[in-house]
Amino acid sequence: MEKLYITGDIHGNFKPLVFYLKTKKEQKNELNYIWNVIVCGDIGMGFERPNYYKDTFSRLNKKLVEENICLFFLRGNHDNPVYFTEETPLDTEFSNIWFLKDYEVIKLCSYNILPVGGATSIDQAFRRENVSWWKDEKVQVFSQEEIGKLKDVDIVCAHCAPQFVNPQFDYGYNDGVNEVMLLSKHDRIILMSLYFELIKNNDLKWWFYGHYHDHYETNVPIELSDIEKRELESGFIIEEDTDAKKEGHCRFIGLDMLEGVNKKIDLFKVC
Repeated sequence: MEKLYITGDIHGNFKPLVFYLKTKKEQKNELNYIWNVIVCGDIGMGFERPNYYKDTFSRLNKKLVEENICLFFLRGNHDNPVYFTEETPLDTEFSNIWFLKDYEVIKLCSYNILPVGGATSIDQAFRRENVSWWKDEKVQVFSQEEIGKLKDVDIVCAHCAPQFVNPQFDYGYNDGVNEVMLLSKHDRIILMSLYFELIKNNDLKWWFYGHYHDHYETNVPIELSDIEKRELESGFIIEEDTDAKKEGHCRFIGLDMLEGVNKKIDLFKVC
């Protein structure tokens, strides 16, 4: 038997994550179940030398095998994107650790899950490029044609949230409109258009996201006409006569971060 759980940012806290999951499995009396746990970005990949991750994951994987836990990592803005491509295939070296690629659907516990990584770092002015932030960190655009081919998607696991859900403000370290705020808003507009394209052909049940380090849960009663017919910055066009013109039925779950062994992780049980 398998279970599916979703959680938020861990920022390199690999040991506290596994310790908490092990403890939670014991409390729930689910030791004989396989736990599939998706982490919605900001894994902390790229802040250490490559050998650090190989050594850390070698030890971690042994513990995961013992505890019947599989970890699925999604790309956040505080992650070097190279770890989520074929160029650095760490997920082929470890049986219970997987790095999810953007827009490649996976199936867990009978659910089809669409991973969508990335976001804009609001603190990039205080970081070093290619050391603690990366230019291609933002949400990547998936073509309208390719989105249209996606069928039977049940869950979206993203790092960032669409424009119409919490938080209802733009992040930025400076007052007024600045480039970081505009980039962050563009990420959210891309995801908003993705949502409306997906619900044309898919019965989405959940959209999970991290990034904002706070917990939100909402059903969004939004109709396409509320946004009006307009061309979005992502290049997609929302048409008023589309079948997607109906109340949103997808539940959006924003997940808090894990800061250390003494802080509870925000863990959402899907099944």
